[in-house]
Amino acid sequence: MKRGHVAIVGVFAAACSGTANPGPPQPPAHPGDWACVGKGTTVPLDAVRPPVPFAVALQDAYTHASVGDVQLAVCAMEDEDCATPASRGEADRTGNATLTAPGGPSTFDGFVRVTGAGIATHYVFLSERTGTCPSCALVMPIYTSAALQKTAQLTGLKLGARSGLVRVDLLDCAGAPAKTVSVSIGSFGCSELGASGGQVKTGALFGREGCAGPLFAYATGGQGSVTRAALATDATGVALGFGVPPGRLGVAELLDGKTVAGTLGFTRGGAVSEFVLRPRFSPAPPLFAPP
Repeated sequence: MKRGHVAIVGVFAAACSGTANPGPPQPPAHPGDWACVGKGTTVPLDAVRPPVPFAVALQDAYTHASVGDVQLAVCAMEDEDCATPASRGEADRTGNATLTAPGGPSTFDGFVRVTGAGIATHYVFLSERTGTCPSCALVMPIYTSAALQKTAQLTGLKLGARSGLVRVDLLDCAGAPAKTVSVSIGSFGCSELGASGGQVKTGALFGREGCAGPLFAYATGGQGSVTRAALATDATGVALGFGVPPGRLGVAELLDGKTVAGTLGFTRGGAVSEFVLRPRFSPAPPLFAPP
């Protein structure tokens, strides 16, 4: 897969003070740590990186029950089909497994593919995904059949065979779940949820030639439920995008409509793609140029 270039976007300007007319009152500051916004950088990577083991824990997206007996493969970003995985493994009955990635998961530009009976294929992108402690496993939410059924009950939307479901965990600079932020997904083609006449078009950004973008839902109430009525995240920082056309995509985290973090990836029909966005070391992706 040929990837586009990424650029860092600064979004804040300093406000003047000490004037006789201070102007209209400023909106209240957003909760969380946003001090790093506009100061992003990249992490230098060595040419040769030895494989580093890391633990993963697979859990149901709603109940957090263990999801085991599924196959795992660690694959580079450009290897969408996992033709040459860096490692393979199988989660045991408790949902735990140990995998390896060149340089470790925090610097590996790739994903974990999860396949097995009773679940849709998941592409869990590793960028910015960390455990709660240095030795803790990376928790990967899995949308089991029961979880997809609950999602459909809460939102009225299902995972379609021709489009993908995208889950995004939005973080602030400190790595805490970000509240009152939103997500944007840019891709090619039409969402099957909004394509005019049921036709799928390619080579055009959302919003052109009758194309419609994904429909979004956000976690609400801090209990893991999701709703299409919300316009931003709650304290869990979880957002879902439905009807995402298969192919390359860019995912962006928005604060007051301004991009503060972003990453690149892909989705496939009938599959779930999962991302973690954090302002630090996560420059915003540009709009794609048509292939």
